[in-house]
Amino acid sequence: MTTSDMTYEQFIAKVASNYEKLGNEWRYGQTFFNTMSAHRPDLAEMLRGSLHDPFHKEIISEDTHKFLSARW
Repeated sequence: MTTSDMTYEQFIAKVASNYEKLGNEWRYGQTFFNTMSAHRPDLAEMLRGSLHDPFHKEIISEDTHKFLSARW
């Protein structure tokens, strides 16, 4: 599956898989952002430093999910 073929729901599943593999090494938001950087760097750059930036968080807000899914 190419990145362009991945749906937002598949991306969320990929984040969860990556988070499981990493154990407690990274925060969930850090895993989310780094996975986003690998698959949708354009959206990751939109998030960086914004109110939606999940990097330092353990939970991704509903607003962030809405922001991303609308632009996916």
